[in-house]
Amino acid sequence: MTIYGYGSVDRFDIGKDVVLSNDNLYSDALQTETSLPIASRVPLTPVRKAPAFRLTPRDYQILRFLLEQKFAPLEALYFAFFDQRPNPTDPIPENFAVVRQRMGTLKRAGLVKTQKVYSESKSLFLLSDLGWKVLSSRFPNAVFGPAVRVVDFRNYDHDFRVTICRIALEKYKKASAWIPERRIRIEGYEQPNACYRLPDTIIPDAIFTNSKGERIALEVEASVRKKSRFRFKISEYSPLMTGPDPLIHKVLFIACSDSVGKDLAELLKGEKNFILETYSHFVKGLYVSSGESALNLVPQGGEVMGGGE
Repeated sequence: MTIYGYGSVDRFDIGKDVVLSNDNLYSDALQTETSLPIASRVPLTPVRKAPAFRLTPRDYQILRFLLEQKFAPLEALYFAFFDQRPNPTDPIPENFAVVRQRMGTLKRAGLVKTQKVYSESKSLFLLSDLGWKVLSSRFPNAVFGPAVRVVDFRNYDHDFRVTICRIALEKYKKASAWIPERRIRIEGYEQPNACYRLPDTIIPDAIFTNSKGERIALEVEASVRKKSRFRFKISEYSPLMTGPDPLIHKVLFIACSDSVGKDLAELLKGEKNFILETYSHFVKGLYVSSGESALNLVPQGGEVMGGGE
């Protein structure tokens, strides 16, 4: 990984690592006390020095992940960055204590913020303005637009499922070089040798490189749509997958319900370079429960049989 130039951001002193401490606060208190007239001096209680806080490579990955995915709940951050279980059937840590502690540290440092999801009694983590500045100072090529300020709950279910699919694909080394929807909307997408540029009429949920080096467009379908909308997507993608060096090589559709899966299976019959898979397939790659998913990762509704690569 290329490490880009350092710089100073607000109260952070960025060098080899980002360090946050109370040293300056302590010295400022001493200077204020010694500048007073002797008769008015009152003994100051020494400020207790907090241990230095250093941003780890994983912390930077979390900041970038929040920028790209808009938001993430605690369980998603656990599966993406803290999961050490050898098998998805192994029990998950109670209350995600380690994740909660680290994210609490990042929040107290002002790098992330939270927003409540009242319908589920949990909080979502978002990148703060300060977190964006720290990330852009250390990795300028990683940023592409401002951090999301609030969660758009109209797209909450869909965006959450996209995040879960990304985590599963990256966990099993099926995806790399992830380009999120937000970056595609802001910067567009093209390849030097490709005959086409991605049209504005179709923006995938992400574009990534699979284990074979192919460029894959991801489409997570979380709600029932008219078949005409699916037909339109298929017709828009088809010419992008032609030629010796196509803009994209395949399209991966993720069906989140039985009805969506049946409609897509019917329309994709006989089509080349389109893959249909179920959302629950990706969930089971992360977490298998003996009963109903306590993490609410599986959407309501049935499952469809899908084929992978």
